[in-house]
Amino acid sequence: MQRTAFKNATGDGVVQGIVASKEAASKLLVETGAKMRDLMKRGRHTAEGVVNEAAYKIKHSPFGSVGAAFAVGTLAGVLTGLLISRNGKR
Repeated sequence: MQRTAFKNATGDGVVQGIVASKEAASKLLVETGAKMRDLMKRGRHTAEGVVNEAAYKIKHSPFGSVGAAFAVGTLAGVLTGLLISRNGKR
């Protein structure tokens, strides 16, 4: 019986083990690939939901959305300016 070592990256961390045959290793890879595909689908659906929710909020309160974007941009600019001026004094 041939023994093959493998490393399997899972959501819980890295699992190390020994597989008794190449068929078992390939089965494990197929299962892991299926789990990764499902995670990718779920992530894509979540991202689409976020985009749709943002579009809905922008449609129903455009002035609030513009105000929020202005506030975030102003805050980012002020913080960037402070960090640049602080680093220049050293």
